[in-house]
Amino acid sequence: MIGTGNFMQLSIGTVVSTIASIISLNTLPKMFGLTGVWMSFGVFNIFRLASVWIHQTKNGPLAERNLQTS
Repeated sequence: MIGTGNFMQLSIGTVVSTIASIISLNTLPKMFGLTGVWMSFGVFNIFRLASVWIHQTKNGPLAERNLQTS
């Protein structure tokens, strides 16, 4: 995303991932202890992965719909 200049989408994805991670840090460690902390880190990475996937396949400049010529 940095290479294609999509800083806004990168920052929005990071904020959403951080919020999801904070929410999971408030709930998962209470149920699973230290494993819940690691699960929260997994939640953060899954949300970041989803953000990159959306960028690559849907609305980034390298998405297939943006590469098609008219």
